[in-house]
Amino acid sequence: FYRYKTANHPHTNMAKAALNMMTRTAAHDLAASHRIFMTAVDTGWINDENPRERAAKTAETSGFQTPLDEVDAAARVLHPVFDGVATGRPLFGVFLKDYVETEW
Repeated sequence: FYRYKTANHPHTNMAKAALNMMTRTAAHDLAASHRIFMTAVDTGWINDENPRERAAKTAETSGFQTPLDEVDAAARVLHPVFDGVATGRPLFGVFLKDYVETEW
């Protein structure tokens, strides 16, 4: 997890920080009062954030592909749901990276 953010995308950094803090502060109360299990998940790098045509041209000319695709990202998001159902121990109030609980 890259913790040293640049000034290039402060709005993205702010949004992620807000979601992380909401998960940390609200997850336990929501689990206890409503059985809502809130978990933060790093989906990984799934696109190069270019328009489709530019991304296709970059992939064609340089062979570039992001390390993960949308299917892997969805699997990472659904992992805590399926794990909680399978084990009877729902994950909540944690941050998952590569399917593993990690530090914020």
